[in-house]
Amino acid sequence: MKSPVHVGSVVLLAICTCLGEGAGRSVKRSVQARRNAFGEVVEPWEGKDVQALHQEYSNIFKHGNRNAASHLWSSFLIDRAPFMSAKRFEKLSAGYCAVSGSPVTPMAQTRYKMKLKRVDGMGTQMGYMYYCCWPCVCDTEDFIRADTKTIQTRDGARKYNVVVIGNPCSNPKALHEPFVQPFDKRRTTIAASAPEVQCMAAGRLQGATMSDNGFVILSLFFDASGNEQLANDEYRSMCDDRKDAGYNSGMGEIFRRVAAISPVKAFPLLIAPAKLDSKQLRSEAIRRGLNTKGIADKAELVNLLSHSVNTELRKLSVKALRMEAFKRGLDLKGIADKADIVQLLEESLGVLNSSPQMSECDSSSNDDSCSAASELEAATTS
Repeated sequence: MKSPVHVGSVVLLAICTCLGEGAGRSVKRSVQARRNAFGEVVEPWEGKDVQALHQEYSNIFKHGNRNAASHLWSSFLIDRAPFMSAKRFEKLSAGYCAVSGSPVTPMAQTRYKMKLKRVDGMGTQMGYMYYCCWPCVCDTEDFIRADTKTIQTRDGARKYNVVVIGNPCSNPKALHEPFVQPFDKRRTTIAASAPEVQCMAAGRLQGATMSDNGFVILSLFFDASGNEQLANDEYRSMCDDRKDAGYNSGMGEIFRRVAAISPVKAFPLLIAPAKLDSKQLRSEAIRRGLNTKGIADKAELVNLLSHSVNTELRKLSVKALRMEAFKRGLDLKGIADKADIVQLLEESLGVLNSSPQMSECDSSSNDDSCSAASELEAATTS
């Protein structure tokens, strides 16, 4: 088998020798495939419904244990989304519990309307989630937050709302710290009770797909259009009772322990890089997925992040820009044009004209301006 590699995809050329009639004749068959974020080859998958998804359980969970590992369901589907219509991808994404990882059948009895905090600090987001049981409502409210992820389906790229937790592999040692399960008072660890939660090199969670803001995706956060009562409110007293009883229902302490290793903290989408120290600058650059290799000087980090913030500003809608300006107490009286609001925010954040653009640099100069611009362009898109 030959596997010529292309950007974003792989063409697998299968050469088969037929038996029986026409024996000895070679048949060439081209199969489109792609590589996921971990460099693994992902071939098309023909599953049409959640029952077909559930049949992949043993392929998704190599240790046969789905405890607190719903990120693996999510990655399985996101990796194969380019081969599916958006409608099919969304239908299949409702086939498991985002908290426990249990297979579920999407229907009114398993659908819960939730309001969650957004990771970008821009208030709350409302949507549907699918659960195996009501205690998942409590764990969601305590630890899960809303973010976004641009996902490629056969119908094109679309930005989806997703639900996320922090990366437990920011502290791998925590997976081996003992705790007592409230059901049988058994002493255990995350590593023993949730064996699919495994850490790789550089603090990466095995098999996890990260959101636009760098958090672990558990599932889609489905658009909510009904008039149902918020599950947050409906189960509040039951969640309080469960807490008083030591979380002795649902997943018990397992999911909570995983999510509590690195709790998601809402952060402002736009930051003023010049106000951060070197450690904060480097941490923020890594969170944004910027390439800091070879950058040691604080001024360079400030410039790198300023360029990133500039890029984020221009992606925001006028409504979002106005909200950011309002949060900063800026005077928008008489300002209606998007470009003017962007400039006002750039001045407030100290990122105005932060770095040369490739279109603006002078290739004949000897000040390395084009080289710097090129490096920044590569860093912010890598």
